[in-house]
Amino acid sequence: MSGWVLRRVPWVAERLRPLALDPERRLVDALNPQSFWLIGATVVLGLAALAIASVLGVATHHYWAAVTVVAIFSAPTALIRYNRISHRVGGTLLGVGIAAALYGGDPHPLYVIAVIVVCNLVTELIVGQHYGFALAFITPIAIGATSLGSVANWEVLFVDRARETLLGGAICFAVVLGMRWAWRRAGRELPAS
Repeated sequence: MSGWVLRRVPWVAERLRPLALDPERRLVDALNPQSFWLIGATVVLGLAALAIASVLGVATHHYWAAVTVVAIFSAPTALIRYNRISHRVGGTLLGVGIAAALYGGDPHPLYVIAVIVVCNLVTELIVGQHYGFALAFITPIAIGATSLGSVANWEVLFVDRARETLLGGAICFAVVLGMRWAWRRAGRELPAS
């Protein structure tokens, strides 16, 4: 919606690319064996990340490790590419730093809500351009929203988000490394991104 509203301002609209009114992808195009395999692998790997995070007990928000894995493996070539891992981990760690700067001390819930709104607006504007940079603003949204649901220890939230993202990223790195090895061993050429 923010992109649509900004395009109503003539001098802004001429600097932005036009919005696509028709979908570029259709659901029927996604109904193929490769998509079903990716969905299955993502579900299994997300559950594995949740189990590993629970067993290791390095943080209290184990689902963040699973979210990291699912977010990274949501693209068709993600199982054999490293770029989404670096974007997710790097952007999230930058976002934890931004969140720590924004939420330092004991902020009032209305302030937290205002930060979430501003970060959401910025995210909408840049997510299509650079996933990693958008995560720098998505992370304060996630941390802020988590704090609103309970009495929050901010430092625990910052550390948990960083640890669980690093754990999820390490799991993804190991999977990509293994998949690349398997493709090469089978004599298959890695597809273009």
